[in-house]
Amino acid sequence: MKPSLLELLAPVGSLETFTAAVDAGADAVYIGAPAANARALARDFTPAELAAMIAYAHEREVRVYAAMNSLLKEDELVRAAATVELLAGLGVDALIIQDLGLYELCRRFFPKLRLHASTLLGAHNNLAVRQFAAMGFARVVLARELTLAEIAAIRRETVVELEVFVHGAMCFSYSGLCLFSSYLGGKSGLRGRCVQPCRRAYRWRAKAGTDKSAYLFSMNDLEALELLPDLRRAGVGSVKIEGRMRSALYVDRVIRAYRLVIDAMEGLAGAGGSGAVDEDRSAAAPSPRWAAALGEGRALLAEALGRRTGSGFLQRPFKELVSPGHSGNIGLFLGKIRAGRDQWGVITLRHPLRKGDRLRLHSEPSGDRLAFTAKEIRALKGQRSTQRGGRGSGPPAGAALAGETIPAGGDVEILLPAAARTGDSLYKVDLAGRRGEKRRQLVVAEASRRRAAALEKQPLRREIMTFLGPVAVAGDRGGDGGGRSKSARRPRSEGKTVEPARAEGRNLPLWLRLDDPRLLSQRLPPEVMQVVLPLTPESWPRFAAAGRLWRRLADRLIWALPPIILEQDLAFYREKIAELRAQGCHAWQIGHLGQLLLFTAAESGASNRAPHRGLRDKGRSSRSGLTLYGDYTLNILNSLARENCRRFGLVAVQAAIETDRQSLALLASARRGPLGLTIYGRPPLFTSRLDSVHFRYQVPLFSPRGEGFVLARDFGQTLALAERPFSLLPYSEELAASGLAYGVIDLRWQKIGRHELPPLLRQAGKGRRRSGLSAFNYLGGLD
Repeated sequence: MKPSLLELLAPVGSLETFTAAVDAGADAVYIGAPAANARALARDFTPAELAAMIAYAHEREVRVYAAMNSLLKEDELVRAAATVELLAGLGVDALIIQDLGLYELCRRFFPKLRLHASTLLGAHNNLAVRQFAAMGFARVVLARELTLAEIAAIRRETVVELEVFVHGAMCFSYSGLCLFSSYLGGKSGLRGRCVQPCRRAYRWRAKAGTDKSAYLFSMNDLEALELLPDLRRAGVGSVKIEGRMRSALYVDRVIRAYRLVIDAMEGLAGAGGSGAVDEDRSAAAPSPRWAAALGEGRALLAEALGRRTGSGFLQRPFKELVSPGHSGNIGLFLGKIRAGRDQWGVITLRHPLRKGDRLRLHSEPSGDRLAFTAKEIRALKGQRSTQRGGRGSGPPAGAALAGETIPAGGDVEILLPAAARTGDSLYKVDLAGRRGEKRRQLVVAEASRRRAAALEKQPLRREIMTFLGPVAVAGDRGGDGGGRSKSARRPRSEGKTVEPARAEGRNLPLWLRLDDPRLLSQRLPPEVMQVVLPLTPESWPRFAAAGRLWRRLADRLIWALPPIILEQDLAFYREKIAELRAQGCHAWQIGHLGQLLLFTAAESGASNRAPHRGLRDKGRSSRSGLTLYGDYTLNILNSLARENCRRFGLVAVQAAIETDRQSLALLASARRGPLGLTIYGRPPLFTSRLDSVHFRYQVPLFSPRGEGFVLARDFGQTLALAERPFSLLPYSEELAASGLAYGVIDLRWQKIGRHELPPLLRQAGKGRRRSGLSAFNYLGGLD
């Protein structure tokens, strides 16, 4: 494959964007694998199209990576295995994955296939990257929230390939930790179904009344064109463009821009990959070629008509991350409707406008969007339009003619597709002159069709079916007698159905998770088997002062680590873990797989004591007395992922908190070690590094639909919490009967008095009535 100072990795969501990316100079492209990628709302490629793209790219020395980065349910594993076998047969260069069950399948049966750790695996510090490297990943896609200095620090600790996003949309939450879309309606962002609640307008409820709505969580796009030399110096090997849902025009302009600047970096002083970077320094020393390429690249990006951009988290101070006054619409913001009559809206243009341009009307505050073509534009009195062939040659006022451009700053009336409403926003999403352009599209040759058809006819290898065992029964292959499944998605109801377990009077053992040590001053009932305390820089002073209360818990105590530990905070956690272990605290719950490495060195000097009494895995004891559990943030939805956690040394693990009744029943029936589930609490729906001046913590805010939330700060992050907790307590006996080993009652970020705790625990008792609280996805289902 052709060498490059930095690999330029382009998004592909259609055959048209594929040829645009290759022609524009991409070194590699990434495509969505059928029905198993984090952009599941896009159209799936057919096997023949996949074969044609891979062949075409390889002929031009371009690599093709397939994104299979969706979480997989138990009954989706067989189909996923078939997809991997198809992609491997077609010669894909790597798989980008998130699911630990899919990782296990690839590790066992496709050892020669390169694996890239998806950004959804949340690699945010050197521990995470080192853990994924030890697991055999050839490349790690870093979290978007890292700074240049943090990336450089990671590079100094590992030699695995590093990939970072440099352009395109940014999520408000860390990837892999966003539950907002799932919580509001079962559309999981971790499974590619996100409905983007972060792009909606929210309003605060203040004591004096209701504030105006604002786009508090709608992130501006990332643009790191000027920082490419710094990224290379920090040790990055691949720079990634987001946008598998974007147009071919967008992909073409963005890839050409980054290709120009990367090529201009050759010979640029200080553009090596040393892993050293000065975060406060501007881009590398300029040269005439570099300056020219940068200017031309920026001009190309302007033609892409994306969102407003900034450098994201790469540089401190963090700037241009959110524009609360603007929605997250793609396109150039033309302005807001300031007056109107019927369907005519008056607007002062922030960018030039021409008859035939493609526009989008965004209704405030509902968020409804209408796309339309500008067919009628009236330049108001005193405004002049501009002909393509000259300057100021149009009429001073009146209707704009075809080919005339009204410049920025002009006041115009535009005929809208709906009644004009003051305050609605208008965006330009495409230009009249190029809307009719035809772009070259890859033609699927007959040879590609034959090759794909031959692979599809082959049954899944017997050893894979044997390994999957009961999973193979739960997830059939489309009823085709063992042939490879088609790319179309199955309806949610397809596959093995497991009836809810009948309650047999069995009590579900409970874990109590709390951040208020005062709740420990009372005698806890015997059904509380374990008490989980969060270890964070914010919580430690409270618990250090209340050591008398938690030390008496002895073997009932588990310390829990948060899912995000930034590089600069690792020293704190290493110190406190060593301190608490020296005091006899040997039971820990990890929030991320990388945190396993926090305990490897400590184990060598640990005392040879008995394992923690809570849950002992049959046939497996915790080494050196250390007992490790897995939090729901490990995102376990299938039995292979659960088995992998056992192999990593976790005695028990929680299922993904967004799971539903059917998926949980299948997962629990697999019997691969003790399984837990958070059954009550206010889990963070967003977990974000952004601490904005626009945020008001602990003040209720509301969505356009009236859903209530509140923002909080913990473990150095901004958390969005539902106003009220969800509860599966009324289903505790059903959960116990299904095979669940324990249920977690999470009281963090709640104000609960001592007298309120016993009645809450009694809700898990026999025959309790429904609580009136949300059941998350347990009843409604998980897409």
